[in-house]
Amino acid sequence: MMFSALQSLPLSVPRVAGESATSLAARLARRNGAPRLITFCSDMGLDHRGLTNGSDTEVLRLAALAGCAPELLLNWTPRLTADSWFRLGRERIKFTAFARTRIRACPTCLAGGRTAHQAIWQLSSIRRCRTHGCLLVELPVTPANKEIFDFAYHATRVRSGSFDTITADESQLENYLLARIQGGTGKEWIDRLPFHVAAQTSENLGALILLGPDAPRDLITEAEWHQAGSIGLSIVFRRATFTP
Repeated sequence: MMFSALQSLPLSVPRVAGESATSLAARLARRNGAPRLITFCSDMGLDHRGLTNGSDTEVLRLAALAGCAPELLLNWTPRLTADSWFRLGRERIKFTAFARTRIRACPTCLAGGRTAHQAIWQLSSIRRCRTHGCLLVELPVTPANKEIFDFAYHATRVRSGSFDTITADESQLENYLLARIQGGTGKEWIDRLPFHVAAQTSENLGALILLGPDAPRDLITEAEWHQAGSIGLSIVFRRATFTP
């Protein structure tokens, strides 16, 4: 079947800039009375697993059902392109850079009833909502974790005010990573590193400087990791431009 021949659903939702295909599908599901994304996929003939892995075929089918332009939806959906690697925007990113077994969200977005999930929130080193300037929070998931990509379902189950809202300064590391996703790599030596290596190098170096060598990694808070990323990246760039 040609995608152009698919009829868009009579009840639709506008695509939100930066959201992934699973986020749009989850909102579209609830708009059309399906309680969960997996049910909606079954009803619409979408391959749920393929959609969560960013299959071009399933994303294009979803775009047709939603009546939206497919290019931006593809661009902002993490797409599995090879074993352990995804494509997001213009970056090829190893799976270790993602947090795909937990759901993080902006508490201010949740309090405002927003159920769109930004694709970059799947990246471990993105810890701040660019719209509201607050740190992301982790949402509770169901025991079987079957709805891990069904953000609209989880967002409607969360009570407003359930999470603390912690504001955070703009992050140099997050700006750098987003620039790589949107525009590709630059010419500094760090740009030649894989995305996940550049992110983890910056954060680990920053944590070492900020907290010392003996700080237990599992006790480092999101706010400290956020700060560490900016510190580490500034050291990396300072080193790269240093001439004796």
